[in-house]
Amino acid sequence: MSIHKIGTIVKASTHDNPTVNRDLAEYINVKMSADPNPTVAAQGPLINSKWVLIKAAITADIDAVQAAKNSNTVKHTQNVDTVKAINNGGVVLMQAYPASDANYAIWKAKGYKVTMIEVPDQSVPEIVVHGAMSNGNFLGDCHVIFDRPVGGESFTLRMTKGDPSVDAGYVLILFDGNVSDFTSTSVTFPVPAAYWGCDLFFKVTAHNGAGPGPESTPFGGRKINGQS
Repeated sequence: MSIHKIGTIVKASTHDNPTVNRDLAEYINVKMSADPNPTVAAQGPLINSKWVLIKAAITADIDAVQAAKNSNTVKHTQNVDTVKAINNGGVVLMQAYPASDANYAIWKAKGYKVTMIEVPDQSVPEIVVHGAMSNGNFLGDCHVIFDRPVGGESFTLRMTKGDPSVDAGYVLILFDGNVSDFTSTSVTFPVPAAYWGCDLFFKVTAHNGAGPGPESTPFGGRKINGQS
């Protein structure tokens, strides 16, 4: 048996977008109604009747969707505003009653939920202790070490060759790039020639986002060799 092909009309599908079927029906209605074959032309009004209904249904659906969207937009806006008001009220409440076991009960009594979170320490660092100095690996270099205090993120270092109890005699140590702060608890730097052979004393200050902590007590009391 031989096989050959003939053309057929592709059926419209309910799976197609209704607007596609609406536009297709409108087009077919015009074309069918104008056909000279009365049987064909009679299909025009039939298709047109369905086109009118689907058009109305789509329009109603669009209106309903738009109304729903408008309603959701209003609802969303009001929800956002309500959340903002609640949260702003919470900020004011926490400012009036700072975090404490006693005040948590007050927050809850106002209707707020309470949860525990980790926050960075907002206090300045503790004082630096256990400072020591020694000669570096090269002539004229000084090596300073100390323990990192609680909260210490960066440090500044001052040096004197005079009486360690006279604060005015200390000078701020500047490192590469003319920078005074550093993050390590072990630092080596060249000592100016005017300080070679002198008993040197140092003070370290720890810093963090809350500011500087207390300056350390003087430590050192050793000489830096600047010549062979």
